[in-house]
Parts: sequence; C-alpha cells; structure tokens
Amino acid sequence: FTGRERAHCFTAGLVHVSCGDAVVALRTSDGHTAWQRPTGTPLAVSLLCNSGLLYVGGKGHKVCAWNAFHGGTVWEHRLDRPGSGGFVLGAGRIFVGSNDHRLYAIDAADGRLCWARDLGWDTWTQGPAWVAAGKLHTEIGVFDVDTGHWDKRPLTSLVVAAGDRLLLENLAGLAREVELDWDNVHMLVTTDLVLLSRSHDRRCWLNLFERSDGALLRSYLLGTRGITGMFRNDDLVFVGDGDGAIQVFSVSRLTQRA
Repeated sequence: FTGRERAHCFTAGLVHVSCGDAVVALRTSDGHTAWQRPTGTPLAVSLLCNSGLLYVGGKGHKVCAWNAFHGGTVWEHRLDRPGSGGFVLGAGRIFVGSNDHRLYAIDAADGRLCWARDLGWDTWTQGPAWVAAGKLHTEIGVFDVDTGHWDKRPLTSLVVAAGDRLLLENLAGLAREVELDWDNVHMLVTTDLVLLSRSHDRRCWLNLFERSDGALLRSYLLGTRGITGMFRNDDLVFVGDGDGAIQVFSVSRLTQRA
C-alpha cells in the first residue's frame, strides 16, 4: 500500500481497504486481491461493513452501498453537500457528517434519506462516534437516531471528551481517565472492550479497556507513524497504520494478564 489508506473493514473472509481513489478487497486467507473498484474521487473515503454490504462514503458528494463480496452497486445516494468523513453505522442507518455543517441519516437498506440536520458552525469529523440506545454519540454531542434531535452536551453513557482527556464510564458509575492527543485518536467500541489508539511524540499506542469497568487491560506500543483505521472480527483486531500496512492482533493474547 501507499500509506494513504484511511479506512478498513471486514466481511467474512475479506478485508476492505480504502486507498484514496479506489477500494481494494483482500482475502484474509492469503492477502491476495479479491476485487478492486475506483471510488470516483481522488480523496480518501470511509468504509463500513454489515450483512454483506460495504458502505462507502467520506469526502465526496455520494454515499454508496456495494456488495462486499464482488463490489457491485446496491444503491447510491447523492448528498447536497460534500461529506467530511464523519461516517458511522447503527440502528439501520448510515450517519454522515458534512464539511458544510450538516448531518445526514440515510437508510442503510435502500439509501433513502431519513433526515438531515443543519449544525450551524459545529461539525462532526473523524472523532470517535457510535450508536447506542437509540442515540448517535459524537464528539459534538448526542443525536436521536429517529428525529435528529441534538443534545449539544458532549456527554454519553460511555465517554466524555474534555480537552485532552477521555473519561470511560459505565452504568455502575466507575470511571477511568485517559490522557489523549484528541486529534490523533481512533476508537472501537465492542460488546466487552473499548479499543483506542492514540499517537503522541511520534509514537503510537493501542490501548484496550474493559468496557464494564473502564480498567486498562493493555497498552501496546505499535511503533508506527499513526493509525488509519481498525476493526474487530471475533478474536482478531485489524489495525491499519500510517506506513501503509495492516497489523493483526489476537485480543485474547493482548488481554492476557501477567
């Protein structure tokens, strides 16, 4: 790869990689290319996978759903404003942030626009975001997935962003603060873990936290220029790094206590 990779995701036997002007699907069995398709834009795009569909979006005007196994088009939706890269899947919808301060909710099955909300001067970019309990949690606040109602307080049931710190919370009220360089953070929330990468002073770490109590399980020095994306499939975590490579880790091995 070239080092321009920006996003990665997984579907049953394939790893999909965004390489600027193209998306490449690699077989996990041998690393060879299964298919490759141009994105129609020289800008890097974001990728999401679910139920055999690959969702493609980001900095252009289009959001697309492709067949994850052969790359064929399922639907396309054209935005009235170019996207910024804020891109997350949940509650049967794709949520896309734009660089003109608008948030879109698009039906993941058929590409129909569910709602769009103007955000004024605020914007949602590539910060950590996820959907839980009917809410879209972002770096600028929480949105109702059905109505688009915006609670501007950047407070969620899992994280609080406050300057260069991230606060992990749970229902029991336990919490742990983590010092961050907020501009260089990727986070993946799974059923049992929070995986977070951060870059500082030309070094990059992969941190694993217990989701139930916020306990830090492991801090692993990756030794790369940065993280371009990560995802989890069962016991494996796939991490794309700024040197144009994909690293694969075993969660069970990373979480083993000494």
